[in-house]
Amino acid sequence: MTDFSTNSLAQGSRGLRNNNPGNIAPGGLIPWQGQIGDDGVDVTFDSVENGIRAMAIILCNYQIIHGLYTLNDIFARWAPASDGNNPTEYANYVAGQLGISPTDSFTITADNIVPLMQAICNMELGSYSQYITNQMLTDGANSTTAAILEFLGTTTGKFSVAAVIGVIVLVFYLFKKK
Repeated sequence: MTDFSTNSLAQGSRGLRNNNPGNIAPGGLIPWQGQIGDDGVDVTFDSVENGIRAMAIILCNYQIIHGLYTLNDIFARWAPASDGNNPTEYANYVAGQLGISPTDSFTITADNIVPLMQAICNMELGSYSQYITNQMLTDGANSTTAAILEFLGTTTGKFSVAAVIGVIVLVFYLFKKK
């Protein structure tokens, strides 16, 4: 596990310093695995892999629970205008990184979640994203979301109610597990 909290390279970047490359804000009732607090704005994690794990879960939940299937929809929630963000600019940036349109239907799979999270890291961290390796992204995504990603990777359409309930129960269990 990688901890940037005391790494001098990370001191210029809140997301890297907090081991939270997605700049996830606090707000859930159940703490994230590895959550050690917050800095008043964003969650702090004990390792960057746990920060990435939380990012992967949030992104999967955007589709499983909220039915968000375009980058425009995903980033309207991830980086809402009400927080001073420009979600359209964000979606356009990520779409450019992924080589798709922000209005294309986009289902998160095991094959595309790492490039998606790398694009988010690039947007959130700027030049500091160079310190987030593909291995960190893969380890974070695989740490406890393998079952969700496998499920998403084998699905081409919407989810059945039974599948959604099963995944929600799994996600709830994973949130509680420390």
